[in-house]
Amino acid sequence: MSYYIYSIVRCLPEPRTGEFINIGAIAGDPTTGDWSLRRLSNLRRVRRFVDRPILKTATGCLLKLYDEIERNQAALLEDGGEPLSEDWLDRLHRDYRNIVQFSAPARVIANDAQEALAVVFEQLIVDPPESPEHRSVTRLALQSHMRRAYREAGIAEHLVRAEVQLHVGGGCSHPWTSPSRTAESSSSRTPGHSVWPTWTKCPTG
Repeated sequence: MSYYIYSIVRCLPEPRTGEFINIGAIAGDPTTGDWSLRRLSNLRRVRRFVDRPILKTATGCLLKLYDEIERNQAALLEDGGEPLSEDWLDRLHRDYRNIVQFSAPARVIANDAQEALAVVFEQLIVDPPESPEHRSVTRLALQSHMRRAYREAGIAEHLVRAEVQLHVGGGCSHPWTSPSRTAESSSSRTPGHSVWPTWTKCPTG
C-alpha cells in the first residue's frame, strides 16, 4: 500500500454563498501516474439543489478531467510523458473557484487509485456503493497489475511484450497474457460481457 492524494469535486449552484454539494472525487499517485476519477453514481439528490445547466457544466468539467487522465496514462504506456503531479491537483484546487471547485489535496493510504476513491466515497461522500461489475479498469492499472503478477511468478521481464488480443465473452484462450494498449472503453462494451486480455510469450531466440 502507498499514499494517494485526493481532492473532492464540489458543485456550487451559487458560488457567492459558499454552499456546495459533493459530486465526485479524484485520486492518484504522482509517482506512478495511477490516477482515477469517480462521479456520483446517483445524481437524483444533486438535481434537487442544482439547476440542469449548472449540473451539465459541472459534469462536463469531470469529463474533461477524465479525458486528461486517460491521455496522460496512454502517454505513460508509450514512455512519452510524465505522471500527473501533486502540483497539477493543487492547481485544480487553486484555479477552479466558480461553479466547480476542488477541495485542498489530502492523503489516503490505498493499493490503487480506485481503492483510494472507494475510501473517500465511503467516509466523505454520500453515494450508494459502486457496483463491482461496473468498476472501470484503466489501461495503466491493468498493465501494472499484470506485470506485478509476472514478477511474483518469477517470469523474466524480457520474455513478455505488450500485445493486444481482446475477446468479448468466453475466456482466455492461452495461459500467457499481456496487458492491452487498446482496450475498449467501458462505454463501448456489450452489457453483460467481459473483456479478457490474452497473454503472449515472446520468442527466446
